[in-house]
Amino acid sequence: MIGNGPLAAALGIPGESACAYHKAGLPLHSEYGGTKSQLESALETIAVDAASGTPVTKLTLDIGANDIFRSERACKAEVKAEFEKEGKSKYGSTPEEAVQNCVKSHIPETYQHIVENTGRILFVLRNGSSFGGVNYTGKVIFLGLYDSSGAVFTPGVELFPGSVEAVGILNREQAKVVTQFEGCAANPLPTFNPQNKKEPERLQLYTNMANFTTSNGKANGPDIHPTPVGYEKLASIMGTECIKFFN
Repeated sequence: MIGNGPLAAALGIPGESACAYHKAGLPLHSEYGGTKSQLESALETIAVDAASGTPVTKLTLDIGANDIFRSERACKAEVKAEFEKEGKSKYGSTPEEAVQNCVKSHIPETYQHIVENTGRILFVLRNGSSFGGVNYTGKVIFLGLYDSSGAVFTPGVELFPGSVEAVGILNREQAKVVTQFEGCAANPLPTFNPQNKKEPERLQLYTNMANFTTSNGKANGPDIHPTPVGYEKLASIMGTECIKFFN
């Protein structure tokens, strides 16, 4: 989102590569250039539209899931290396237990990283004139996360024990930051993860986590992304919660 170019340098952070898809030679659905980050592109769009007399008035932001999955991938690699080298792990007696405990042990730093970057992103948008753009004064609608590791298949049985509670904590911390920048934070967790017998059917309806279908010989899932119905539900949650906030 922030990238590892001039904007990251201005924020005093190393940042990350702007886009792995570009590095692989693949196009984006909304093409904005091979070296810019999403945030740099947003700054440019806001400035250009303001100059043309059609300023951006609403902006949505959804961020953090990839940071969580990166932490999970790092734990899987660490545990795999431990068992291959020593036949055991400091995190647990089995690879599965060790990975779960590793992820749990890194939740505080992972969440801190996400929350800090959320603040950086919103600071840049609200203070765009300090970063080569213009200050954005319109509405900010932030979408929190649902838990794709919740009870996808069996009521009350999370794929990752304790994950719904953990995502709830992250959503609350991000909401605090969003409020500081006069934005609205919409929370999809209660709808997608009600933690009752309805949770599996909602996750299966709203996400691709239980999608084992194929098209043209290729798998359509499973993955964490919403289904078309899920995207509509997320839009409805943002609209309903943030209309109340801004009115």
